[in-house]
Amino acid sequence: MRHDNTSPPVVEKNLSYYASYPSYLLDKLFRNIFYYVGYFTSSAPILVIAIAVIFTAGIGVGIMKLELVTDPQSLWTPADSETVIQKNYFDDKFSPFYRIEQLVILPKNTSQKNAIQKEMLIELAEIQNEIVNLKVYPDDNCTADPITLNDLCFAPIPSKGCMIQSPFQFWQNNMNNLIHEQNAPQKIYQCVNVMSLQPFCMSDIGIPIYDKQALGKAEYNTTTRTAYAEALILTLLLNNDNVTAQKAMQWEKKFLELVSRETKYISIYYSAERSAEDELARETTADISTVLISYAAMFVYVAISLGQIHPVKSRVIMGLFGVIIVIMSIVISAGICCLCGVKGTMIILEVMPFLILAIGVDNMFILANHLDQVIKKSKKKHLTIPQMMGETLGNVGASMTLASISEFLAFMLGSLTKMPAVQAFCIYSGVAILANFVLQVTCFTALLSLDLRRRLQNRLEFEPTYIVKKPFLIRDWISIANIIRYIMKKIVAPVIVFLPISITIIFVFIGLTAASIYGAFHLNQGLDQVTSFPKDSYLVKYYLMQREYVDLGPPVYFITKDINYPDPKIQDQMSKMLNIVAATDYLDTGSILYFYSDFRKWVMTPDCSGKNISVSNYIPPEHYVEWLREFLAEDECCKIEQQITPLCGFQFREDVKFSPDFKSIEAARLMIQTKTLITQEDFINSMKSAYYTSDYLSNPEKYLPKNEWSSNPALPSFPYSVYYIFFAQYLYLPEVAAMNFLIASGAVLLTALILLGSPIAAIYILLCICMINANLMGLMSVWSVYVNAVSVVNLVMSIGISVEFCVHITRAFMKARGSHSERVKKALINMGSSVVSGITFTKFIGVVVLAFAHSEIFQIYYFRMYLGIVISGALHGLLFLPSLLNIAGPRSDPIASKEEEHDDTSEDEAEETDVTYQYNRDINFNPHHHDVYTNDDESAPINY
Repeated sequence: MRHDNTSPPVVEKNLSYYASYPSYLLDKLFRNIFYYVGYFTSSAPILVIAIAVIFTAGIGVGIMKLELVTDPQSLWTPADSETVIQKNYFDDKFSPFYRIEQLVILPKNTSQKNAIQKEMLIELAEIQNEIVNLKVYPDDNCTADPITLNDLCFAPIPSKGCMIQSPFQFWQNNMNNLIHEQNAPQKIYQCVNVMSLQPFCMSDIGIPIYDKQALGKAEYNTTTRTAYAEALILTLLLNNDNVTAQKAMQWEKKFLELVSRETKYISIYYSAERSAEDELARETTADISTVLISYAAMFVYVAISLGQIHPVKSRVIMGLFGVIIVIMSIVISAGICCLCGVKGTMIILEVMPFLILAIGVDNMFILANHLDQVIKKSKKKHLTIPQMMGETLGNVGASMTLASISEFLAFMLGSLTKMPAVQAFCIYSGVAILANFVLQVTCFTALLSLDLRRRLQNRLEFEPTYIVKKPFLIRDWISIANIIRYIMKKIVAPVIVFLPISITIIFVFIGLTAASIYGAFHLNQGLDQVTSFPKDSYLVKYYLMQREYVDLGPPVYFITKDINYPDPKIQDQMSKMLNIVAATDYLDTGSILYFYSDFRKWVMTPDCSGKNISVSNYIPPEHYVEWLREFLAEDECCKIEQQITPLCGFQFREDVKFSPDFKSIEAARLMIQTKTLITQEDFINSMKSAYYTSDYLSNPEKYLPKNEWSSNPALPSFPYSVYYIFFAQYLYLPEVAAMNFLIASGAVLLTALILLGSPIAAIYILLCICMINANLMGLMSVWSVYVNAVSVVNLVMSIGISVEFCVHITRAFMKARGSHSERVKKALINMGSSVVSGITFTKFIGVVVLAFAHSEIFQIYYFRMYLGIVISGALHGLLFLPSLLNIAGPRSDPIASKEEEHDDTSEDEAEETDVTYQYNRDINFNPHHHDVYTNDDESAPINY
């Protein structure tokens, strides 16, 4: 790689020499490898570019096999997790949970506080009747049989029609009864508190009405004997098996159109089972333009700042090709992963381009800036274009390798996590980082060599056939990179290396980190539903009203299995189970439904069952299954005096599953609804409480003294609710995030240690990465960014970007010669300027655009977190790390420093040289090289 005949430097072989010698050999190996890579790629640039394009196109065919996973269960919960196994068991035994269609109805007149008003009830009844009579023709085929509510709904007694939870049920869904009602508030008061078992107070299918399912924020005045409610609630339950679900999707579309119409007396806030999927799809479409503008803004900046604002020395086309290379690396990654069967996710499509563009742009600026420096110094070495490209890549290749290998290993090891979405993101990103690195050192180097040929012949970038000859158009104009380099040299570097300033910076950053760690311990978990949808979505309004006015949350089931149900001790424990579950936090006691409780009362009541038994505390085991089947076969409720609710066997038919021969019970379930769950912590804690209760039932020996074990046999059970599959991730998410961070940090530390050869330097890099992520979590606490799968993916990504902020400056410091302060100055000038002009400004411009996204999820989890990553990374990489190196930096590589001292040319002298002009006047190239041209061949075409 040397091009002079002077003797190599003499290096004193002391302990420091031998300690750094392995690192030196590895570094020298990389320098030689990358020198020849740069030399050969620039010697045959068209061939290299063609191979890269053909390979990308070929491997990109694999994208045709892309499987995009959108199901939350498949994204956030491992297939072998207990939650998934329990959900699958529930679905297989009891069928999937119902599709829920719900209306929350408030008075349109805001001054009217009581929603129990006759005109409101009549308007609700009219809408309910329209819903019941709604007909939808499949695929708009009017000749086909229409889909109606009766084809889809849950009907406990098929002959009596759908079970509809509505205030209209207090009048048995009969409009005449409602119209002739004299005092609706008094009627509801009587039905809820006095005469709940009377036929005129029960639903149209003969089931008691639970007021919290039909009224929101209900209160009862015992003096006036009237009911008060702030909202009316209508809920439909549709079956959710595979056949019904497809029809239900079409019916729900018309249902949403119907309930969205203008009304006279009521304001309707509505939701259907398909609503979330529809609105998420609309959100994705709405934010495509914002994302594209973000990337366009970054491209414009890269195109302007990669070169100069100059007719010859600009690199606008190089910026475009650089972005194309980033896209090529993403295509290669997607192609390879799809061919290997790795499924994709929307998070990959949204986050990975940002990550790869950050890393790719940084490398582009490093290559371009170092090429400019090599050109300025090369007039004394008489280098050809391939030699200049070899020198450039040889100088920075090892630094790029260190960063890329660290990032690649961090992501690939991060793929060991058990969360599918994070696992897929890590695999796709790791492969993309590797592909981008290879394309940068081959394809982009080849493109730079072609651009260099044009520049050295003074040809215009957008009209390369035209040669510029006027000195004014040849000299340097405005260069953003040079401006930043000048600021670094004259202002930033001298200030940072001033010892009091360095000490102050370190203490300030330590204080910020301590505050951030404190904030990290106060982070909340969850992903608020409201932030997941566009701000103008009807679902946002519905969720807000639901939290405010609906007194009940989703139902929770406790499933028991593998027990001897007729055993008297088990029967006794099942009676206790009712009280244990009712005492669980976040559950509504009044909504509990358990077959055994009503079954036992039915058996013990001869007027209902016709049974006469001598033992009154349990059901005879020999008759248990037979009598239970009789109870479930009852189509009418048995009403008992002085009992609040009747005994209705038919409503438990789906709650007990018999063996194929109907001689034993395989499984049974208890149903209870949660109280209103408002915050994400409510959902998470309610799930934890249910799991605690289940564990208490399944393992009483863990909670009871030994002398009570025999009287409290175990009831193997587990809880299930529709929202568990979304929130199960929070049971292990902190551990997943910690494991990912530790694995990624270990990969970075090991790679830095091997390639830098300095434990101190490697530890400093790791320290900076840890502090950047700590600051990011502190900002999350301040900015109300919750810990969830999206933010964990961003935290994993931040490790990769943090490496870019730290590695290049550290390596430049290690290879520089002089005192600590002199080495810090050189590192900031040579690499700091590339970090600022490359990754920092580019990402900042792109991030700012995301602030204008339509959805809050983009504003919160992308704009805020990305902004935090960029700002924290830049401050640590450009202020804290140089200050730390200035005070307690490791010794420079003794061998590398001697070689640098031997090879170094006066940087100041080089900077004052007008590159292109000098090349056309002074430099004589090797006459045998195929890229040769002299001052006399200015009119010759460019030899590509």
